Amino acid sequence: MTEDKENQNTQENQEIPDKTPEERAEARLSKVPTDEFKAFMEQEYGAGSFEKHYLNAPAEEKDRLETQFEAKFKKEPLREAKEVKINEGENDNSNTNTDTKQQEPQDEDWKEKRIKAWKAYAQEHQQEFGLTSDAQAEDLGLKVGDTAIHYQDESNVTMGNGEYEKFVKLVQIEKENNTDIINFGNINSEEYKAKLAAACIQQGMDFKNGPEHIDLTLDCFKNIDDATRAKIEAYNKQKEEEKRTQDPKTKTEENNNQPEQNQEPQRDKEYYKKLYEEKLKEFQEQKTAEVDLSNVKDAGERAVIYAAAKDKSVMAKVKGADKEKFITAETKEAVSTLPPDMQTKLKMHDSNVDKFAKIKQSHAQTQEEVAAMGKSGRAAAAERINSNILNNYYHNNQGR
Repeated sequence: MTEDKENQNTQENQEIPDKTPEERAEARLSKVPTDEFKAFMEQEYGAGSFEKHYLNAPAEEKDRLETQFEAKFKKEPLREAKEVKINEGENDNSNTNTDTKQQEPQDEDWKEKRIKAWKAYAQEHQQEFGLTSDAQAEDLGLKVGDTAIHYQDESNVTMGNGEYEKFVKLVQIEKENNTDIINFGNINSEEYKAKLAAACIQQGMDFKNGPEHIDLTLDCFKNIDDATRAKIEAYNKQKEEEKRTQDPKTKTEENNNQPEQNQEPQRDKEYYKKLYEEKLKEFQEQKTAEVDLSNVKDAGERAVIYAAAKDKSVMAKVKGADKEKFITAETKEAVSTLPPDMQTKLKMHDSNVDKFAKIKQSHAQTQEEVAAMGKSGRAAAAERINSNILNNYYHNNQGR
């Protein structure tokens, strides 16, 4: 026992390795926050902060809070999720032993916790209770009223189709024993699935492989409270929406109903290559003299259209491109689809943009001095000359 405690202390004092945002995001898919991390959030940021500032926070904020906890306590903020699989079983069991005093284990282990919980349920609902397995066995068999319950181990349960309250109790017991997820196992009855899912919703338990719809018209749900009924209705609505959006037919219909101008094209190499060919042909046929880029938002499209306008068969003037560099990380894919000579022309354009910026910077002081002299005589002439150099440099070098 002492050695285990020393090992635990050693592990707690070890430095927690740094994690990338991607590693943290992946961990949150399969792990859950520890109780210590939850307590840290409540103490550090106030009551309700765990849900408000962590569960509902963006990924970057979750990363920050996890890192803060790790630095302070030298512990991991997340643990492996505890999952319990529940299967549908038969209720007939002739080996019931109602004398539980000699059968109950003496140690406070997972078996005794469940025996105590189910025995209390039986007494509250005036039902018979008995064990159907030996105390020394690895599994645990129970009979509560007419319902047989068999725990193959702590993570696998088979229960007969009893009243709805038994499903609520089953989930409640798992929640009290730190189970995080109920996994629907071998279940054939839709009513059984509905009861188990509703019980999970009522108890606030996460579950997976549940039903697509919970039928609230079943007799077993006639006495459920309004809050639970509302949560189940919300669950059904969410499932219907997921089914609708995932249906290929629905997606096709939605796409067909959208206005054509709202359907964004898939911008890949094939798209940019085709765009260049179309624009070049358009400019050649229409003998385009000027092309306006002011309404073209995509950087790749701007580079491709500029290249088509500057083809030797067109050589159109391009409006709105004097100070723009076309070869960037954002336009890399688009530029790679252009003919080699047009890629060279874009490089020359970008080079001229850089040169123009340097000339403008070098003349800035002179411009200020000339402006301070007034608008007469040699000072005015100097200003005009200087201004002409700045305004015409790019256009005189455009396309070379």
